[in-house]
Amino acid sequence: MEPRKHYFAKIPTIAIFIVMAMSGPLGVLLFILKGIDQKVQKEEQEAAAALVEGRYRGKLAAGRKDLVVAALARRGFAYPVIKEAIKRVEEKN
Repeated sequence: MEPRKHYFAKIPTIAIFIVMAMSGPLGVLLFILKGIDQKVQKEEQEAAAALVEGRYRGKLAAGRKDLVVAALARRGFAYPVIKEAIKRVEEKN
């Protein structure tokens, strides 16, 4: 029976050096992507809040929070974003 080789034994040494050399630029790229993601999340939050304040304010005032949540979900907003948008609008009023 042949002894098992470690997983990394199959990876050429040059590939390991390339990954090690790319770790700096890769870290910068991940930092930039994280910043972009946070910006997009903020814009999505503001868009959901604007819809709640405008189009769905009447339903929210009538106590039909479930309809507001369903309408925003159909528009593609995630539940945490919807929850935060409704919370913002309720705090303003």
